[in-house]
Amino acid sequence: MQYAALFFISALWGGSFVLIKVLSVDLSSFSISVERTFIAAAALSVLAFTRKRTVHYGGWAWRRLACLALVGQVVPFTLLSVAGHLTTSINLAFMMGAAPLVTFAMSAIFPPREHWNALTVLGLLLGGIGVGASLYSPSIPTISSYHVLTHSTLGQMAALGAAASFAAGAIISRNLSSRMDSFLVVTHSMCISAFVLAVSALLGKLIFSTNISLPSDGRELTTHQFHPDAHNGGIGLRNWRSLTMRRTPRVNQESLL
Repeated sequence: MQYAALFFISALWGGSFVLIKVLSVDLSSFSISVERTFIAAAALSVLAFTRKRTVHYGGWAWRRLACLALVGQVVPFTLLSVAGHLTTSINLAFMMGAAPLVTFAMSAIFPPREHWNALTVLGLLLGGIGVGASLYSPSIPTISSYHVLTHSTLGQMAALGAAASFAAGAIISRNLSSRMDSFLVVTHSMCISAFVLAVSALLGKLIFSTNISLPSDGRELTTHQFHPDAHNGGIGLRNWRSLTMRRTPRVNQESLL
């Protein structure tokens, strides 16, 4: 039963990368991260209300919950959404394989430290080789454009950053769950993430009004298209402008799935 549950979770986790890639055709990067966070926060809040799980925490708990929300949810959700515009769903899945590897490494550094054995070290080495091989072997052989390959590499790096951020969030969540109800940790941190993204949307709409070019299928995107509600979402992704000043060739979206 334990392995069946793990398989089910793995199927959901892996399928999410395909869904992110499909959604990136019609939705902007920031819109994907905002909407998925709001849906998750709403669903968890309803479930917490029906279960009548309400607890009052001290300041230390809310500070750690805010840290978990930023590091383990806002940052990786945004990076994964950006990566969905830049690379394939296969590359997304390969790069996210680094998440447990980084989690293992962090678990030996941050207290309470976990001790490694020979099998742990062997698994880390094999996993690192696999992630490295997939990083240097983009899975889009039908496309010969240098710029498209470059954008795929950027997408892989964004997904790799999301994996590292997920790993850091797992360490924070581990320490919180030892002192708090794990369900409430997820619920409250997701609500904080939704609040942060909503504030970013409002601030971005007030501050930013310039155009950027985010490479996806070769089309030039404006900041409004990148985030129709926030023009750039206040996340600082306008820096993509420096990477994509010239128009990139048009690419069939189906070949990137």
